[in-house]
Amino acid sequence: MTPMDPEDRHGAMVASLPALRAFARALTGARDSADDLVRSAITRGLAPGRHAPPAINGTVWLLAILHDLYQDIAAPVKAPRAVADDAFGDAFWQLHDDERQALVLTVAAGLSSAEAAFVCGCSANTIGIRAMQGRHALRRARRTPPGPDARQMAQVWAE
Repeated sequence: MTPMDPEDRHGAMVASLPALRAFARALTGARDSADDLVRSAITRGLAPGRHAPPAINGTVWLLAILHDLYQDIAAPVKAPRAVADDAFGDAFWQLHDDERQALVLTVAAGLSSAEAAFVCGCSANTIGIRAMQGRHALRRARRTPPGPDARQMAQVWAE
């Protein structure tokens, strides 16, 4: 693949920031840690000679870099999670990390199961199962029928 023009590459990275920030916040639970993780992912993505594989969207590629950084650096430390001030937030933070990641990637970031699978290094079926389990857990916690869970989550993490 031919490398992108630097201006195009910069624009693509800027367009990826909302998805990167939402995913990083879902991983870390803290705005400052999430911003540090996003900066590290962008820095790694801008390294000379690095660019997305031909069949992979630039945002998906950056999300995969961010996920790998989190797995290498932040996950083993297990920093304290954000404290939510509502039932939805509490239930969201009680989800297993894999379920939370699948929901954020497929709902808030709008990735397909195949793209989310690339980010997390698993199969699309695994992403589907994790997202389904996460949705069920959120519904049980809220004791409500299927509804706007996905939209509410997207709004919370896009901020």
